Amino acid sequence: MDVNKPLKSCGYLRYDYGKLFIRNSETKTIDCYSVQGGVKYIRKLWSIPAKPRWTDETIVLDAKHQQFFQPNLIVLRENSRLERFSLQTGVLLETIHLYKDVKFTEMAEDLERNWLVLKSTNQSIRLPGSRATGKVLLRFLIFERAPLKVLHHIEIRRSCKAKDVSISNGLLMVLGEKGMIRLYSIDDVIRNIDNVVVNKVDGHLVNIQVSEFGDCLFELSSHHHYLEINQNYKIYIKAESEVEFSVGRLVDNYILGQESCSANLNHEPDAISFMPDDTGRIMKYGSSGLKIYQPPSSYSFSNSIRSESSQPDGKVLNQLLDTNKLVLVFDLWKVKDDAMGKENSSSGFSRSGRRVNRTQSYQELSTESVSVNLEDELDILGVLITSQIEEDIVHAKEIKLLDSRTLTELRTIPLDLYDSRPGVCMSSEFSLVLDLDTLIVTVKSGSKTTSHIYRLMEITEKSQQN
Repeated sequence: MDVNKPLKSCGYLRYDYGKLFIRNSETKTIDCYSVQGGVKYIRKLWSIPAKPRWTDETIVLDAKHQQFFQPNLIVLRENSRLERFSLQTGVLLETIHLYKDVKFTEMAEDLERNWLVLKSTNQSIRLPGSRATGKVLLRFLIFERAPLKVLHHIEIRRSCKAKDVSISNGLLMVLGEKGMIRLYSIDDVIRNIDNVVVNKVDGHLVNIQVSEFGDCLFELSSHHHYLEINQNYKIYIKAESEVEFSVGRLVDNYILGQESCSANLNHEPDAISFMPDDTGRIMKYGSSGLKIYQPPSSYSFSNSIRSESSQPDGKVLNQLLDTNKLVLVFDLWKVKDDAMGKENSSSGFSRSGRRVNRTQSYQELSTESVSVNLEDELDILGVLITSQIEEDIVHAKEIKLLDSRTLTELRTIPLDLYDSRPGVCMSSEFSLVLDLDTLIVTVKSGSKTTSHIYRLMEITEKSQQN
């Protein structure tokens, strides 16, 4: 398939390990294409059935185990089967039957513990003929990640008085009433509860029943139970409302800063999250552009964000010395304001005859929005800028490549992509994937998903002249 032509699919699309996975609505399969390799054409590698429906999937690579020396695709299906495929050939290597009556719909990896954690649906709704007891809230199956082997089958009992529970990065997160969130150590929970064996359910034995969680590590209240944690810097992001978020310290719940993520008429509310690197920085992006904040305890990066030609001014330096506050270290719209200030300024005279300059604010005129993606191997942050030019037309204008450490601009790649959304669709969703020299712009509009694939070329003197 020619890379100059966009790929189209109905809904499902994923990119990972140089492979693009697309749902084929005609053949009812998931098709895998090889994207990397520096060739003009992308190759279709294999197809596997899309039915029973995929509820979650992940890719596992572990050089310590022969079976996982090459990447394996792990698929969780709605018929309670866990399947392992070769990522390169699509050959089915292993099938594990889970439960007949209990549906598992989510997977999460814990690389430190070499775990693959499967979570069931809430069992407050019982299926017809199900043997699931009303005393059970939900279940977790914890597998050794490589090779696949069941380690724990955990039952969370309704006596815990939780609305929902999740396991991630060694933490057991319990969602309670009125937005209350409590965190526990999953290692302590497993260690402090005597292993039991109850009735056999579809071949798997329950060896841990949890009726209470023990000592709580941390608790807070969050709107709609939204919480994101950076364990390296012991800080969190929580929702105060639909459009307001705060950043705080885990150790004492001290609020370091607050951000509003309001949306304009043409765009969804801004997103706020930790940058997926080791800096602990926080980024807010969307219709307000891209803003990056430096958290406390990571000011060793302050030297890398200084201007090449000057030192930080006194105000910024004082902020850097204040270890109890977030520091705004990058503002995309501010950079564009500075660049466009002279072009947009206009001269005139006041009533007293004095000459005045009026500068239009770029933010006041802008209907632009951004989405981002980090290439962690090259430390490059890709910023896709889109613009609403008419009520039903969105224009992908350009992609800026930034050094993710210094936040300096490396290159601007002009685009000329337009998307006209159907009348029943309220918005078009653009996303960006940056992987080494491969760049993918994906547009989701209604039930249609279109991917534009680009190869990044090195800039030479000859190419600049042409």
